[in-house]
Amino acid sequence: MANEQLDITGLTGVTDAQRHALLVLGTIDRSTESDPQELQPLFQDLGIAA
Repeated sequence: MANEQLDITGLTGVTDAQRHALLVLGTIDRSTESDPQELQPLFQDLGIAA
């Protein structure tokens, strides 16, 4: 995965949905305690493969 270990801490100009998508793809964000595994049901409900 190309995004693994990409640190998006402090990234601006993205929506919460975009930030969560990046986290699911393997990026890290040290400013939040979000667990990408918790987001998988959301993406499944939206029909997005994560």
